[in-house]
Amino acid sequence: MQERALAAGAVFQCDSYGHVERVLADGLGLFHNRPASFFSLLDLGSQPKFHSFLNTLNAHGAALSWEMNVLTGNGATPMTFFGLRSSDSLFCIVSRSPDNLFTLYDDLLAMLNEQAALLRDAQQRKGNGHEEEDRMLTDFMQLNNELVNARRELTLKNQEVERQEQRLRRVLNSIPDAVFVVDRQGKVLFSNPVAVCLFDGCPELGKRWLPMIHECGDEPREICMLTEGDNVTLELRVSTLDWEGEPAYLVSMRDVSERRKLEMVREDMERITHHDIKSPLSGIISLAAMSREDEGLTPELRQQLGMIENAGYRVLKMVNMSLDLYKMEQGNYTFHNEDVDLIPIVFRTLDDKRPMLRARGVQTHVRLNGTAVQSGDALVIRAEETLCYSMLANLVANAVEASPDDGSVEVDMTAGRTQVCIDIANQGAVPEEIRHRFFEKYVTLGKRSGTGIGTYSARLIAKTLGGDVIMRTDDQTGTVVSVRLPWGVEDAPADGA
Repeated sequence: MQERALAAGAVFQCDSYGHVERVLADGLGLFHNRPASFFSLLDLGSQPKFHSFLNTLNAHGAALSWEMNVLTGNGATPMTFFGLRSSDSLFCIVSRSPDNLFTLYDDLLAMLNEQAALLRDAQQRKGNGHEEEDRMLTDFMQLNNELVNARRELTLKNQEVERQEQRLRRVLNSIPDAVFVVDRQGKVLFSNPVAVCLFDGCPELGKRWLPMIHECGDEPREICMLTEGDNVTLELRVSTLDWEGEPAYLVSMRDVSERRKLEMVREDMERITHHDIKSPLSGIISLAAMSREDEGLTPELRQQLGMIENAGYRVLKMVNMSLDLYKMEQGNYTFHNEDVDLIPIVFRTLDDKRPMLRARGVQTHVRLNGTAVQSGDALVIRAEETLCYSMLANLVANAVEASPDDGSVEVDMTAGRTQVCIDIANQGAVPEEIRHRFFEKYVTLGKRSGTGIGTYSARLIAKTLGGDVIMRTDDQTGTVVSVRLPWGVEDAPADGA
C-alpha cells in the first residue's frame, strides 16, 4: 500500500523561497541528491511558474492543480502540484496524475501514523529515559497533527473551489456568446458549448484566426465567418489573462448578424428620408426666393420671405450634414480642402446662442494663446469650414446649455507646433450617469430637445479631420471639452472614427 502510494508522487515541506526543509515522501526519486532548492528540479520554463505557485500559497493558503515540468531521468516530465500553507510551513504534493493527490495525502498520513505507533512501541519496550526516541516521537506527532489539519483545510478549500467552478461553468454554458481560452500558439485550453459548436470541437485554431486574436486590441472588431453556407457577422473581443501560470487570450464572439441587418435597414431608410426631404425643401427655398423678386411686396412681407428662405437653407444644410456624417461613419467622405480661420467661426457659434446667453446672464471669453482675441487675430488651418463650424457649434451649444445661470463659457485657442487646441469650458458638470459614454451616439440626459448626437458628431468630425475631442469634468471645477486638430488636413485620415 505504501509503495504503491509513494510511487504515485512526492511530498515535501519548503519555505517561501522554495528551499526544501523536509522530504516526507519521495516515490518519484526526485530528492535522492538532496537539492537545497526545488527550483533546481524544474525546467527553465516552469521556474517562474513555481514562483507564482509559492506566492499563491502565501497569499491564499492553497494552490490546486498546477502543472509544471519536473526534470527526471526521462527529461522534463509534466506533473501536477498541490500546495497548502499550515502555520508558517508550506507543504507541496507532486504527482504524475492529479487524480492521485488525495490518495497520496491519505496514504502519507497512514504511513506516519504507523511509524509513530512503531516508535511508541519500541520506546515502551526499552523503558523510559531515552530522550532521542522521545524527541523523534514528538516530531512525528507534531508532523502528523500538521498534516491532519492541512488535510482538513484541503478538503474544505477543494469543496469551495468545486462549487465556484460549477457556478462559473453554469454561467459560461448558459450565455449565447462563444467563449474560449487560447494560448499564444493557438491551442484551445477551454471552450464553452457555443464555441465548441462554432469550431466543430477543433482543439486548435487555424492560422486565419490567430492573427486576428493577436491584433485585436481593447476595441471590439467585427469579422465575417461562413457557417453552413451562410455569412455570419461576429463581434470579436479579446483580453489577456494568466492561465495556469502561462499567458493566454480570453476570447468572446457574439453573433451580431441580425443587428447589422437592422442597422443596414435603418441606414437605407435614413438615406431615403433624406432624399425625400431635400426635394420638397428645395422647392420651398426656390419659391421663397422667386416670391421675393415681386416688386409689389411690402418690406415686411419681403423680410418674412427672406426668413423662410434662410430657414430652408439651414434645414437643407442640416440634412446635408447628416448625410456627410453617414459618409464619415462609412469611411468614404470626400474632403473639400480650404483655408479655415477658426476665430470667426468661434464667434459665430457664440452669436448663434446670444439670446440664451443674455437671458441667463452667461458671460463669454475667447482667448488666443492666453490673451483676449484682438481685431486682426487669425488662426488658420487647412480643413473644411462647414465641418469646423458644425463641430464647434455643437460643442459651444452644449457648453452654453450646461452652464449655470450667471456663469461663464471660456474658449481658449492655442497654436501648437503640430496642432491647434481649442478648450471649451463651462462651470457645469456632466452628469455622473453619462460621463463614461459622453461621446456615444444618442446619449443625452436632462435635455428636453436633446438628441444625443451633438458630441458624437463633433468627435466624428474631429477624427475625420485627423484630430480628436476629449472631455474632463468634475463637480468642483466644471467641464472642459478639448478639440485637437492638425494644421493641415492633407495628413489626416479620411476614414473617420
